[in-house]
Amino acid sequence: MIHKNMRIFSIKKKVSLRVCVINPYKPEVAVADMNEVVGRANVKAPSIMSNEEIYELIESPDYQVGVYKLPVEISHSDKRLITDGHEKWLTKRDQRFDAIKILTEAEVIQEYLFGDGIGQKIKYLAEQEKLRKEKELSLPLDLRQGGPYRTSPGSYYNILNKYIVFGCQKNALLPVGLKNVGSNYFIPEVPGENNVKRGRGGKDNTNCKSQSRGITQKDKKYIIAAFNDYKKDHKNITPVKVEAHYRKLFDRIITKIPTPMGERVLVSTLSDEDSISEFQFRNHLCLLIGKVKFLKSQHGLVAFEKDFADKQGTSRDGVIGPTFRYEIDATILDIYVRYPYDPTGQFSMGRPVLYLVIDVYTTVIVGMYIGFHGPDWTGASEALLNAFENKKEYAAKFGVVLSDDDWPCHHIPIELTIDNGVEYSLGHLSGMLDAGIGIETVNLVAVFRGDAKGVVERKFGVINGLIHFEPGAVIDLRREDAHPSNDALWDLHTLQAAIIEEIVYHNNNADRLHLHNFDMSFAGEGVTPMDIWKATINEEMNGGRPANPNEFHEHQWAFLPEITVTVRHDGVYFRGVAYHSDYAKKAGWYARAKHHKKFYLTFKRTLTTGDYLLYQTDDGEVVLFYLKTSGQPHRFEHQPWEVIEHRKDQESGIRHLLRLQQRLAKLQKDTKIDDLREMNLKEIENLVKSTTKSFQKGVKTRSEHQKEIEKASVALRIAELYSGGLVGFTTDDAYDIDGELYAAE
Repeated sequence: MIHKNMRIFSIKKKVSLRVCVINPYKPEVAVADMNEVVGRANVKAPSIMSNEEIYELIESPDYQVGVYKLPVEISHSDKRLITDGHEKWLTKRDQRFDAIKILTEAEVIQEYLFGDGIGQKIKYLAEQEKLRKEKELSLPLDLRQGGPYRTSPGSYYNILNKYIVFGCQKNALLPVGLKNVGSNYFIPEVPGENNVKRGRGGKDNTNCKSQSRGITQKDKKYIIAAFNDYKKDHKNITPVKVEAHYRKLFDRIITKIPTPMGERVLVSTLSDEDSISEFQFRNHLCLLIGKVKFLKSQHGLVAFEKDFADKQGTSRDGVIGPTFRYEIDATILDIYVRYPYDPTGQFSMGRPVLYLVIDVYTTVIVGMYIGFHGPDWTGASEALLNAFENKKEYAAKFGVVLSDDDWPCHHIPIELTIDNGVEYSLGHLSGMLDAGIGIETVNLVAVFRGDAKGVVERKFGVINGLIHFEPGAVIDLRREDAHPSNDALWDLHTLQAAIIEEIVYHNNNADRLHLHNFDMSFAGEGVTPMDIWKATINEEMNGGRPANPNEFHEHQWAFLPEITVTVRHDGVYFRGVAYHSDYAKKAGWYARAKHHKKFYLTFKRTLTTGDYLLYQTDDGEVVLFYLKTSGQPHRFEHQPWEVIEHRKDQESGIRHLLRLQQRLAKLQKDTKIDDLREMNLKEIENLVKSTTKSFQKGVKTRSEHQKEIEKASVALRIAELYSGGLVGFTTDDAYDIDGELYAAE
């Protein structure tokens, strides 16, 4: 099945085609050769190929099929882009999108690619922009909105082509090529004509008082050499001292002049134009050496590791068949769930939220998720991911045994209907689903159609019917009854198992005769949702688009919610929970946080477990950050985030009670110590006070006698232990401890 974002490529022929747009009326698609557009300023329009031509390539031994990976920044939210320092990219993106906004409608793109073209529309936009430019230039400077002024039709074609080729979403217009700007900047080996100086001073230094030249490869080698030479004989290393050493080695000019009195040595330095400035030196010293290496050189490896290193109509209208459109919605279940953390009582952790994904054509429930979050897009995305999973393997996690035929739904839909209101906030995810997975989000419910989610809404009544007569259920409460939260019986694990059983029962037993068409009735097909699914999935949808298990991680990433984490010197923290990965240490995050200050990054997480967080590098690699366990089981290990949040709230109360206990215990302890102090003061109040200011005499002798007393006490205790009774000392002078003590005085 041909789908959006499909990649047909040949390494041998150096071809990488991406399916950009599908013609819904003819068997043809618009494809772009990404090898020809990536990194180009001007993007060509996609080529049109028939489905027949596509299938010929797919069947060719020279070609392979997969999913095209667009630049990772296209899937990033505005928040992530700002965090990564790309705020200016958003301005460029929005300017481009505003210029072609009326051209991004689906009908216009279809007309442009498969129809008679949109030359008149683009000509009109260019003329309007030309008029705007002429009008603004006649206004005073403070009243002008400013450019860019796009008066050429070619600029509109270029922006629109880029929009289509990179995913038909707003982020397709991000200037992602800018991330490589400056990375290939030419730095000559030695000073010369091409030795251009970078920075705000301009290449000819007109904006800078310093007339120093640009950096060269030779200068960089000299900087490293000066650092290495200086650190051999010095410990207190600073940039200022290393620079002075650099000037001494490489900028000093020694001239020897013979005189009648002997040879005279004159010392001078290179001119400003022939050397680099102090700011250039320090900047490149920092880049070439780094603060961590400075500290290691200054304090030694042992001291560095000790003191400085980081420690670690109807909703069925227009639907062709199964998997064409899914609906997704959520409701709070009418039952309280038992809390698993505290076995001392029958405690509740509240009422969970159930998310269901329904195939509109058959009313088969294809996905689910239960949690204590939302309703929001985070939980909805987990349910949609479940729709792509193998249900036999999923049910087995909860002890439910299914056959492959009981729930054979693991397909990616073409369209998705979801609220676009207060319950869910799609934001950039709508375009990302389209570009990254090929799902078109249909956000009709909150704006146009209040009944568009009727299929999924009715299923909540079915599920709640399962639990209305269970302990902890919220149903027909009377004033004299105990609150159902006190009767919580079901834990989250077993409740999920029960709902899986209920869903399988519904899919294979509900009466859906009213959904039969003539062909299904004529063929004598069954009337359950699953009967309709199996009868029409191949005929109407050509088998649909089953999720590829090897690509599941790609789908998972698209749905995971973004979070902001704090990087400190000893780990990555999210909501007070510490995580760690060797990647962070190798990337220098912990060292940066320790020696500068903490900083923030955008991660992703799954609500199903608190065992790990996920981070996507600039190269598109996903890195797992695991709980810091310190070699022993962590209290949050293997727990979903809903349970962790409940536990953290409970721990807040525990610590509050501990603080009250500490306050009382400290008062009691201080009172007892005060009583002991008073006892000692009373014992010495009648003694003669010493007026001697030097060290008191006899201290050593009294100390020795105290040692003898302690030895005798230990000997007596041992004798009593093994004799079974009291043992007294003889009256021998050797044991007359008190007599010896006083005799010594």
